[in-house]
Amino acid sequence: MTNIEKYINSLPDDALKMAAKHFVWNKIHGKSLRAIAKATGVNPSTVMRHVHKIMHARSHPKVEIAIQHVRLTDDADGLTNEQDMTSAMRLLKQKSTVMAMSQEMGQAVIFGHGPDGRLHKLASISRDVALVLVSRGELRAQHKGRITQYVHVKPDQPALWQAGRDESTSATMSDAIPVRGENVLDTLSRRKGTNGVPFLSRDLVLAGRRLNEDFVLSGCQSAIEDNFEKFLISQFDPVDLAHDALALMRFKHAVQDLGPGLADIAVRSCCLNEGIERSESAMGWSARSGKIVLRIALQRLKRHYHIVHGAGGGQIG
Repeated sequence: MTNIEKYINSLPDDALKMAAKHFVWNKIHGKSLRAIAKATGVNPSTVMRHVHKIMHARSHPKVEIAIQHVRLTDDADGLTNEQDMTSAMRLLKQKSTVMAMSQEMGQAVIFGHGPDGRLHKLASISRDVALVLVSRGELRAQHKGRITQYVHVKPDQPALWQAGRDESTSATMSDAIPVRGENVLDTLSRRKGTNGVPFLSRDLVLAGRRLNEDFVLSGCQSAIEDNFEKFLISQFDPVDLAHDALALMRFKHAVQDLGPGLADIAVRSCCLNEGIERSESAMGWSARSGKIVLRIALQRLKRHYHIVHGAGGGQIG
């Protein structure tokens, strides 16, 4: 019997129901840890611990029964799966929208492709709801990898979501996530030396993208950007704000392994989509030194993912 099984079997029924409620509210209904803590009168760290325990013991019969009981008797302030599905399909039938989901995500995220080449986060839905939408046959996989992207088979509605989203609303990471298009990684991967070898190899670009994906999946983009310097020196932890605590944990471990300096340029270039020149200025570096340090950071990042995930580093693509 594993430690998780011993823990579940030792829990009183009321405690297990509370833990299951925290899990359902966070992973299925998308409520933040802080909101759940406030609603149930416990500490956010307790909520996070409950969510992790239930997540790792979801196949346990007692846990399955507790989760099902919560889902049947508690609608989390009136939010039902049918309402989620209706709202999600209303967005996905509009042009230039995509749903992203992975095995490691408790939620799926719906994005809109803006005319400025950026992705705008429109909504988050539970993984269960997303799987139902896929099983209906109304969505098709557009890109498969660590994160699978789905689009509607017939997006015949105008992109109404674009209303009110001008350039000013897409200026921060909280509203706009750079797509895999024109960014620092792609620019440097196309730049070749006199020997014809790209400045950044494909495996280094993939390592940078992996860091970016965990950054996006965590749901803490805005909080990290607003507290960037404190985050880099471990004086700020946005765990209570995370949509995906596991993604945040992976991101934090990678940043910690990089260490000061390397983590700074990696996060600025791979996650905040900041230009090399601007990064050099912000950190007081000499001109043209940023790309060299970035390549060193990506080499270290590639090594980190290789150690943690084995050959290939669990990377996408």
